[in-house]
Amino acid sequence: MAAVMNFFFAMLWYIPQFVLKVLFGSRPLPLSCGKSLDDMPVFQNAELTEIREKRSVNLLAYPKKREIYQEHEKETVLFFIHGSMGNMQQFEHQITHFSSKDGYRVVAFDAYGCGGSPKPKRRDAYSHSEYLADLIEVFRRYSGHRNVLVAHSYGTSMAMQLAAHQASCAGAVPVDAMVLIGPGYAPRHYPIKSIKVFDHPLWLLEVIVPLLRMNFNSRALHPHTVEETTDLHRRLMARVRAAAGANPMHVCKAFYNQCVWADGEVARASRAPVLVLCGEGDKVTPVAWSQALVEEVQLDRDRMVEMEMVRETSHQLMQEQPDRVIELINSFLARLPAPS
Repeated sequence: MAAVMNFFFAMLWYIPQFVLKVLFGSRPLPLSCGKSLDDMPVFQNAELTEIREKRSVNLLAYPKKREIYQEHEKETVLFFIHGSMGNMQQFEHQITHFSSKDGYRVVAFDAYGCGGSPKPKRRDAYSHSEYLADLIEVFRRYSGHRNVLVAHSYGTSMAMQLAAHQASCAGAVPVDAMVLIGPGYAPRHYPIKSIKVFDHPLWLLEVIVPLLRMNFNSRALHPHTVEETTDLHRRLMARVRAAAGANPMHVCKAFYNQCVWADGEVARASRAPVLVLCGEGDKVTPVAWSQALVEEVQLDRDRMVEMEMVRETSHQLMQEQPDRVIELINSFLARLPAPS
């Protein structure tokens, strides 16, 4: 019955989009047929890795696969942290770039319940404390000489909580810098209204999956991206379609019912330099939220804080304009003070 209703609501989405295309020449967002999209070569090095007892995630540590760095090694380690119900392939361009750059190592993983990681039915598997413990352990295991967090959307909230945790623990390896992309920071708006839908029963969420997907895509992608006028945007849209429905609703509901957002105190807890990147057309985490975060962090006047808005992008700016995002990250890293 749920599958029938799912198809019914999908048609309610697709038919109006088809009519719009016929009348006005706009391109609809085709529904996923469940087909996969070839990953970039670097992701062939990802593997299911046990990071805590009985808890494994799909993890990439490249170019050198070692669990612990030696003190004399000087690589910069970039930790890529995807947003809620995302996956590490959303950073595919940045991961490919930095994994092939001398002096850098990339670490990324699909959070529990996302991408290639396990998706058990247990609600407590997706609690905030479990997610944060996973992130802390990955950072502890793979941290190097200089450690930079590159996070997107809700992942920025997790990054700030990780940085605060490391700063509060005597002798812990610090976070040296953070790149926060489309940051989910707006204390006055928490909990974000759009996630309250996950308070509804699971059976209803299963029925309205196409509507949830339609709503997110309309807010997360820039109109130029949806038009698919470039090979880059065609690849992105193909990935969007391939990933549609990949996150089971039991995972989404459990996650959103238990997530915890970083507040001002957490944002200020670390002294790490911060680069905030936002898409000019972002309707998921608007530019005003990035500005609010910058103002909060700037209360620490001695802290390096920068913000850049990327034109012709929305929430997925690292996929919509990957070269520009890479350029901004490289420039930021070049101006960082040497790690102590």
